[in-house]
Order: sequence, then C-alpha cells, then structure tokens
Amino acid sequence: MAVIEDFHDKNWITAKVFYKSAGEEKFRLEIINLETRLRYRHEKASDIACKAGKLVAAIPFYTMVNIICHVVRAVTLVFSLVIRSFVDLLTSFSPQTIENVFINLTYEMPIALIKTIWSIVKAPICAIGLEFCAICTTISPITWRVHFGNIERFWRGTDRMNNFIERGSELDRYTDFFTNHNSVYGFYLAYCFQPWGTLTDSNIVKNSDGTPRYEIVSPSLTG
Repeated sequence: MAVIEDFHDKNWITAKVFYKSAGEEKFRLEIINLETRLRYRHEKASDIACKAGKLVAAIPFYTMVNIICHVVRAVTLVFSLVIRSFVDLLTSFSPQTIENVFINLTYEMPIALIKTIWSIVKAPICAIGLEFCAICTTISPITWRVHFGNIERFWRGTDRMNNFIERGSELDRYTDFFTNHNSVYGFYLAYCFQPWGTLTDSNIVKNSDGTPRYEIVSPSLTG
C-alpha cells in the first residue's frame, strides 16, 4: 500500500501518470509540481527526510572522493588525448589527421582541463549547499528535495538521465568518464532527489486535446 499524503501546497500533487514503455501503456504514482511540470519519484515525506539525514553524513566523504576522482580524471584525460593523437598519426598520417591532432592538443585538451579544474573548485561550494539543503529536507522534504537536486545537477554539469543511456557495462561508463573529455556521465549521490522528467516528455500519454494524461490521487491509502 502506498501512502498518499496531502502536501498542503496547491503546486504539489500525487498523480497516476500514464506513459508508454515498449509499446505498452502503463502508469505509476509520481509527485508532480504543477508550476514547473517536473515529475518526481513518489515517496513518503518521512522516507525522504530519513534519506536526507543519511546524506548529511555522507556528503563530506562523497565530496572528498569526487575531488580525488576529478584530479585523477585530469591526468587520464591528458594521457588519453596525447596517446590517441599519436596513434592517429601513426595509423593515418595525412593533413587532415595533423589538423585533428593539432585541435586536440591545443583546444580540446585545455578545454577539458579547465572543465575538470572547475569541477574541483566548485566541489566544496556545492557540498556546503547540499549539506544545507539536506538538513532543510529533513524538515520540509518535498520542497527542499527539489533544491538539493538542483544543486547536485549544477555540480555534476550533466543530466542524470544520461546515465541511463545504454552504453555498455558499468566499467564502460567509468572508462568513458575518465578517458573521454566529452563524457556525458555524472555520478549522483541522490538519484532519487532528481526529477524523473516532465509532463511534456515524449513517452507521456497524451489526451485527445494534447494535454498530458494523469489522474490526481486524493490523500488516502491506495494500492
């Protein structure tokens, strides 16, 4: 049984959201912000608050690991671009290859390093913001979960949904992150605090008038 709570806020509702998956029409309970039209995972406020309490303790350790990973990534990106450039020259020595290598070493590599250094610099700042939001989420779970998610998304610099793109194994994802300067992967501490999507997503079932199909569920116990 799922507990449907009254959020005492006209902008927040719990609803059955209808969507298409593998050609079939399905639905699931979600928490929706009618103002932003963002859809979030349906959870009890007390469960969200409990997770936030655990995050308060986890954030300092996560921040240290994150900084270390980006320091390592800065080194591996440089080696990866240099090695890739030399391999390209050895396998196909041509004016086009020389141009590509020049671009990699004089443009792509510096840009990648700047982005990685920026990720390291903003880590402690974002961590402080996450700590504050996590503490506030223990008091006001629905609203502050959103703020927590916004800060972590800014910190990661990429959408969480990129992690669900089918691209090999978990090892492949880590390899891509450490060797590909255009990697779209971000490793989130709290995936469940991120929005699942919006009411305008292409997989959301539409009514005859083109509006998204969802049914508001009244505060009660439901199956």
